[in-house]
Amino acid sequence: MKILHMADVHLGMEPFKDRECGAGMGQRIWDAFAEALEAAERGQVDLILIAGDLFHRQPLKRELKEVNALFGELTRARVVLMAGNHDYLSKNSAYRGFPWNENVYMFPSEEWAYFEFPELGVTVYGFSYEHREIREARYDSVAKLPNRGLHILLAHGGDEKHIPMGLGQLKQLSMDYIALGHVHKPRQLLENRIVMAGDLQPLEHQDVGPRGYWITEFKKGEARTAFYPIRGCEVVELEISPEESLGSRQLLAQARQRLQTLAPYQLGKILLTGTYDPEMEPDVEALEELPRVVAVEKLWKPNYDFEKLKGEYRGQIVERYIRKLQGLPQDEVTRRALQLGISALLGNTLE
Repeated sequence: MKILHMADVHLGMEPFKDRECGAGMGQRIWDAFAEALEAAERGQVDLILIAGDLFHRQPLKRELKEVNALFGELTRARVVLMAGNHDYLSKNSAYRGFPWNENVYMFPSEEWAYFEFPELGVTVYGFSYEHREIREARYDSVAKLPNRGLHILLAHGGDEKHIPMGLGQLKQLSMDYIALGHVHKPRQLLENRIVMAGDLQPLEHQDVGPRGYWITEFKKGEARTAFYPIRGCEVVELEISPEESLGSRQLLAQARQRLQTLAPYQLGKILLTGTYDPEMEPDVEALEELPRVVAVEKLWKPNYDFEKLKGEYRGQIVERYIRKLQGLPQDEVTRRALQLGISALLGNTLE
């Protein structure tokens, strides 16, 4: 038996829309969703699990019809889905009463429910969000049926406002597989058993690295889980550590050179590291305007000449602050506090 697990598709979202590289990202998300379903069809997947936030907000009826038409092209797989905190079942949600195809099963409320598939030997447990937030740790209370076969939990959450849960709690649940959604970083929390799907495509600049779906195959009582990236879009970190004397034009040229190393489907998140001369901090606005840049993060530090500053500001608060911090045990916290404090006192900005 084979399952495909995805989550946080966020249909209807348009990531990076304030950037040139954001053009067409909304359609790429739809294309990625269709690609995952096509992979399920090719791979003869038996069950598709969607662990919440299929849509970025309340879906329109025409959007549900479009999704249902894609589900209707599946000749083998059943689809089980739940509403997450973004596409929760509001009072007037188009989800309510929607006539899904016969192969589609959606949890209809916040009450615990299950779908049993005797022909597959599988029972799937879960519920949908009916509110933006659920602060109770509800997954602790799942009641497993006494029937034989595989038992799977479909779940969405993991923070204080959205069903808190911990790995230790999830391990104690007697489930053969736990299909998670909500946290956008894809990873196996417990190999072949507890999996956070992550988002299907990057939705913000923090979503660095491959994005896609998971396929788990159960054979002779053992599970094998593998990740399958969708190469529609991928955010890659590009670290640039300029020399202190590097000017804005040279920095821009270096960034362009690094961006040329990316694959066609990749976008760059530029990380500025190292140190710079605080008297000639390069202008990074031009970096943010480059076509394939989703974000610029300034991790570099000003290389202050503290002895020089003490002389220039003798008897003033700058000198007293430097001497006070230099008199403390020197570690990363102290050094950071010294840089931040001097930047503030001199009217500079340091992120």
